Amino acid sequence: MASIVTPSYPYPYNLKVTNFVTIKLNQTNFLIWKTQLLGLIESQDMTEFIEGETAAPEPTIKRTKEDGTVEERVNPIYQAWRKSDRLLRGWITGTLAEEVMGTIIGLQTSKE
Repeated sequence: MASIVTPSYPYPYNLKVTNFVTIKLNQTNFLIWKTQLLGLIESQDMTEFIEGETAAPEPTIKRTKEDGTVEERVNPIYQAWRKSDRLLRGWITGTLAEEVMGTIIGLQTSKE
């Protein structure tokens, strides 16, 4: 009998980002900032979020009940993915200088 593998997503919430990323991204320091930020992301096994290796799971799960009605509920796997992605997005946002913050307005995921 095959087993179903449920993905788990890292959530290193107690990590101090400034220990890894010592500068804030501005108009002139992209390569240094990128090197530091990628080092952090790689050390936490979270590159799949920014490289698109793993697509976001469906937000909801639909199930047909015995009476034929369709029940829709929140997908707990999506919730775990979103929680980790939001943490990573927070890391990125927290390492941006105020002058470049306007470039991320409206972006929803860390990959964007």
